[in-house]
Amino acid sequence: MAVLRKLLTVLADALGDKSCFLCGAGLSGAYLREGICPGCLQKLAEEAALPCPLCGHPASGCLCGHTNLSPLHIFLDGRTWLAHTWYLPNGADRLTEKLLLTCKKKYSRTLSRHIARVMAEELSRILPPEKRKGWILTYAPRSSVGYARHGFDQCEEIVRIMGSLLEIPVQKLLVRVNGGIQKDMESAARREDNMADAFAALSVPYGCRILLFDDIITTGATMREAGQVLANAGAAAIFPVAYAKTMYTRRTPQL
Repeated sequence: MAVLRKLLTVLADALGDKSCFLCGAGLSGAYLREGICPGCLQKLAEEAALPCPLCGHPASGCLCGHTNLSPLHIFLDGRTWLAHTWYLPNGADRLTEKLLLTCKKKYSRTLSRHIARVMAEELSRILPPEKRKGWILTYAPRSSVGYARHGFDQCEEIVRIMGSLLEIPVQKLLVRVNGGIQKDMESAARREDNMADAFAALSVPYGCRILLFDDIITTGATMREAGQVLANAGAAAIFPVAYAKTMYTRRTPQL
């Protein structure tokens, strides 16, 4: 059923009216393949450029917090993790939140491709082609509740496109064995408890270096648990990568 649902959605994407997935505006020219209109692309770029209230850098340059995301602290261009943009809990008026929510609820290769493309661009800056040998791309798998409800794993879809763009092999190295759907505003302690023993490792090549993707970093609980499991299974380096990092609204400058 999940495979049929995905095939029908891909067909609808290909044959449906050519309008922006985020605002419904008509598309033409190069934007037909992008699936997002120029106005929404500009808005997403503006949201990604919001400065961190602590260091003043955009999400892709922010080094505040989450220093223990990875158990091994591999450094790439002076970083131990990377996020492209910001996620604001309850930010219903922002396109970033709408894009992520749509990707979670409805299979869309168009939106997955957009996220994969911007992540590939960010990674290319800190991991040029000559340094990619020996790296593997993987992801923190969706909860069984989320998969059963929607029939797909958005992180898997994004990572497979990222791997193709970066020419880095993609492997499923984790399975979800525990942990339900997390709420945006759950406390850090609650999220840590929810993610305890949430993952099990599959066949992890000993001594490998891993780019670990998730769509959102909030407290870092998912990345820490997944990273620890991969490290225990033999990975030599884990570098967390996310499309968005949570910035709470009470500390967030307005556009």
